[in-house]
Amino acid sequence: MGAAGGEEFIEQEAQPLFVNVVNAAKHSSKCFFAGFYEIFKAEDLTLEEWKTIPKSAKDFYCQTAKQKLESCRNRTIEEIQADYDGGSRRPPCLRLRFAGFRNPKHAGNDAVQDIYQALVEYCSRPTLIRTDAEVVVTPGKRRIKLKDGGASLKRRRTVRLNEPL
Repeated sequence: MGAAGGEEFIEQEAQPLFVNVVNAAKHSSKCFFAGFYEIFKAEDLTLEEWKTIPKSAKDFYCQTAKQKLESCRNRTIEEIQADYDGGSRRPPCLRLRFAGFRNPKHAGNDAVQDIYQALVEYCSRPTLIRTDAEVVVTPGKRRIKLKDGGASLKRRRTVRLNEPL
């Protein structure tokens, strides 16, 4: 990772990609499976490229760096972003290569099973929910009014129960 001494963000393997398309006017969203992608390290972003990224994406990027990079774990999001903004640290860039709609690491499964397993794994991970909107809508969930005006990122984990409460 540039100035961070070559730290790695990811394991080198194919990952599923889901795209969440939000319709703000209807307060709804749809999640689409876009296939499996191999992830490769590309040249780090330049300062000029970093300056073109929207603030919400920068915030999410810095939060990810804090979680995934050892050198950033004891730093605040603001400190990490200041390093990127000042050019003392270059944000890493990843390149995606489409590997197909079948999971390359489970060659014997059928396509439906590959997609289902990818969705189960994707939904079981803790996620960062951007709270810069007044209402956050997750498919199949009820709407939540945000109390803090959307000034922060919150970490949420969904627990699924087999029995009704």
